[in-house]
Amino acid sequence: AAHDVSPPPIVPPTHSAPKPSSALQVTPVREPTLVRYPIPSNEAPQTLVATAAGGAEDFVALTTLSLKLDRCLNRVTTLENELGITKKVLGGAILKLVTRVKRL
Repeated sequence: AAHDVSPPPIVPPTHSAPKPSSALQVTPVREPTLVRYPIPSNEAPQTLVATAAGGAEDFVALTTLSLKLDRCLNRVTTLENELGITKKVLGGAILKLVTRVKRL
């Protein structure tokens, strides 16, 4: 290959405790791997009908997932609201108990 990239150097671990340093730490950076597009595929090219059918299936799956996401978000909102109410109720009860204990 025209652009062979060597891996970063292996740095042996030190056995002493790490010391705080004000010096800038330098991290080795690898060169990006050269990729040629388009990447060849072993699959036969899809026909227009197969692509349209797959698109329809993708749309149905996306719609289904969107509905599930909406239900989950609504449930999270409901649970958050219930938690807020519970915290207020319990906070009030704890305050009453603390007040009663102090009176004893």
